[in-house]
Order: sequence, then structure tokens, then C-alpha cells
Amino acid sequence: MRKWHKSKYATKSKPTLLQEDIPPIVKFSFISVDRIGILKDIIEKFYKYKINVQSVDLETNTNGIAKINLCIESTEAERLNECVREVARISDILDFKVL
Repeated sequence: MRKWHKSKYATKSKPTLLQEDIPPIVKFSFISVDRIGILKDIIEKFYKYKINVQSVDLETNTNGIAKINLCIESTEAERLNECVREVARISDILDFKVL
């Protein structure tokens, strides 16, 4: 069972993983406005933190909303949390959760 504590970034609901809860593979689901370059913007954040993205699945709907599922490989909670906070600050990211 994962343990959560509230992030200090209160603009969106953003859970933070604790170090003891980081499995080697972490799955995220991001909800965003569908626009050109949104996937690039997300992937660049993981690249910046040298976090390996293992898979990406992206679906869009007719309302202009995209659901982006990512599987990443990381065992460092602090670096992963910093990266995910940066992704969450991308203006078109509406919400996310850890799967």
C-alpha cells in the first residue's frame, strides 16, 4: 500500500510518493488540454531529471482533452517528486495520478 502526504503545491491534487514506496517502475496518468507539443513538454521534464520513460500511451477525445499514461523507471523519490511537480506546473496539465 502506498503512503501519501499532501504536496505543498495546492493548485491541483498532487500526491507525493515517499521514498520507501517507490517501486522500480512507476505509472502515471496525466490529464491535459490536447495541444501540439504537450507530450514533448512532459517528456522533456523527465529527460531533464534523467528519468527513463519506458512507455507512453496517449488518448484524446473530441472535447480537446488528452489522457497520457507514462511508465517510468526511477528509484529516487526526491528526484521523481521534483520532476512530477514540474510536469504538474505545465499550464495545460489539468490533473494527474499515480496508478
